[in-house]
Amino acid sequence: MSSDTPESSFSLATPPETPTSNATSPIADWGSFNTRFQDATTARRTALLSLPPAPPAPYTDSPTLLGTGAWSRVTRGSLLGAAVAIKRPVRADAVAVLEAEARVLSYVSATGAPNIARYLGFDLPTSSLLTECIPGPTLADFSRAAPRATLQRNPVIGLPTWLSLASQLTAAFSHLKTHGIVHGDMTWNNVLVTGTPPTAVLIDFSSAHLVVPGFSPEPISAVTTGFCAPELLESFIRAPLRSPPPSPGGKPATTAAYPVPSHASDLYGLAMTLLCAAIGTEVYANAGRHVGIYARNGQPLEWVRAGDSMLVVAVRGVVTKVLNGCFGKTAEGRSSVEELQARVHAAIAAL
Repeated sequence: MSSDTPESSFSLATPPETPTSNATSPIADWGSFNTRFQDATTARRTALLSLPPAPPAPYTDSPTLLGTGAWSRVTRGSLLGAAVAIKRPVRADAVAVLEAEARVLSYVSATGAPNIARYLGFDLPTSSLLTECIPGPTLADFSRAAPRATLQRNPVIGLPTWLSLASQLTAAFSHLKTHGIVHGDMTWNNVLVTGTPPTAVLIDFSSAHLVVPGFSPEPISAVTTGFCAPELLESFIRAPLRSPPPSPGGKPATTAAYPVPSHASDLYGLAMTLLCAAIGTEVYANAGRHVGIYARNGQPLEWVRAGDSMLVVAVRGVVTKVLNGCFGKTAEGRSSVEELQARVHAAIAAL
């Protein structure tokens, strides 16, 4: 997550220099284990059971702080002459979180994922996760900085740019789904925008997991309320203790598990991210402490139509046509990322 904050609602912007998968450097292709001769399920199981690969060479750190969170702090460093982001735990229970993220990112990089942060190694002695760094704002900052019209009829970042970023992000999530990877915390603060024309890069896999038959991923301990799928948010709110005490009879108490993200909840977060990028603000920004109530309804398009950005999401507008079907209170009946990708491509062809 962006801040690793163990609270029900938070949103911390990504540091100004963050990783990207399409940068070129002597270490840009440093990946993980070789998946060439393994089927997908075996490769994911191998990733779960193996130590994440170490950096390919010694690295140096600096006091330049790129970001902080409840679980970790990120500083700037150097590896083989290239800038790297070094993510270190700030508390004992964060070590396992970073190691799990390193396992997922190592596998993600090995699959050749597009528009996704590049893994550069996990330093076991210090529990430090290394990724490439490049300058660039988050999608949140990029969208908020866009000029506004009095009567805004298209996305604030411009329709061609919005569709281009949507195409890149749907390609990234389609790749993740194909390779059995759930991101778990898709928000506009977990997307970096860099270069001209703008390139979107998905970052922060601290809530991610690999889909492996017989493997139960760690349940999440925090959510970003305004971007969270209603079924996941509902499960999180009603979740019991992770390690319940024994019952009076000596048997373990029966409880449901904490919520676990899915490809369906990833799609919801992706669509919400694109909607926020279109209007230049978070959907429930004015809901105050009631944001959880409205978020659980799963109807962000209707919410936006009732506000100042109604023209951007007009019933027959491009944004609505692209995002229709991606929301809803339950995962059942929600579009797939492949269907969203097809609608994005159709809208681009119609420009």
